[in-house]
Amino acid sequence: MLRQGAGEPALVDVDDDVFTAQHPSRATGPLQIAHGDVCRAVGYCRSLKLYQTPSDRWRKAHEDRAFRWLVRSQGVPVEIPGVYRIRHVQKGRYSGSETKTRLRTWLRLMQSWYREGRLDRRK
Repeated sequence: MLRQGAGEPALVDVDDDVFTAQHPSRATGPLQIAHGDVCRAVGYCRSLKLYQTPSDRWRKAHEDRAFRWLVRSQGVPVEIPGVYRIRHVQKGRYSGSETKTRLRTWLRLMQSWYREGRLDRRK
């Protein structure tokens, strides 16, 4: 599916059947949308120096939680049709031990299967 869109920019039909519907209970990371008026009024974690400091390497981001804390809201779920989230089984930033990389990949697969209902913890 990703290769389909690798050429010239174009609209690509997405097969809904290869995705699993999820209904998040709160705004998180890539599923977080903030109203422009709120961001203009309070900034995006402007008062938290940690999130305003440049870094020479990639850092794990937790600012979505901090932002919700600053605006004193967990967010309101909004139904937006045609939005898809692709979760990669193996992340490109993993490095080091091949054993750790395999373990992380296996854990992500298990988490994905559990969310899709393919795994039942009670078994």
